[in-house]
Amino acid sequence: MGIREEMIVLLRTPLVASINFSFPSLNRQIGEVRVNQSSFERVARALETNRLNVTTNSNNLVVGASAQYTSENALKIGNTFIIPRLTTVLERGGVVHESIHASFDMTRSVLPQVDNEAAAYIGGCFYYASGNYRSFSDPIHHAAIQIVNEFGQTNSINPARLEELRNAINNNPTYSHLVGRTYSGDGTK
Repeated sequence: MGIREEMIVLLRTPLVASINFSFPSLNRQIGEVRVNQSSFERVARALETNRLNVTTNSNNLVVGASAQYTSENALKIGNTFIIPRLTTVLERGGVVHESIHASFDMTRSVLPQVDNEAAAYIGGCFYYASGNYRSFSDPIHHAAIQIVNEFGQTNSINPARLEELRNAINNNPTYSHLVGRTYSGDGTK
């Protein structure tokens, strides 16, 4: 089974299908940012029908990332997942994270970049928590896993924790170019 097929299987597992959360966007006109089973099924169907590309070539992968999705054609690889391998819980969680970005792209979502990243980190951490990864040292994952750890008790996202996550994203050099910007999904071919 190739990586594309492994991704499709992963996105349709009961564990991934059970990821279901929402939070208020920083942009009040948008309302809520929502991730649920439909988000992952949308991506799985697009992978099946080759509307999304997959490459294992890690030359364009952001340093330190286990996976990446790009909707931009700057690298001539728009609508593409870069997934070098898919063997560990962390790598599979990376696919969950990047699939959330792909779903927002496919639905032509318009939302603050920080909300796009926050949703992806929260979704990835739901997956990580299933593999007993409940503690991270980097500020972004630490904030996102705290949201997930508390979510099971309240079935909602604590606004103060969400603010911590947004601050961690905005203060991370990897995302400094996105601060205050809006993400606009452009769909797929």
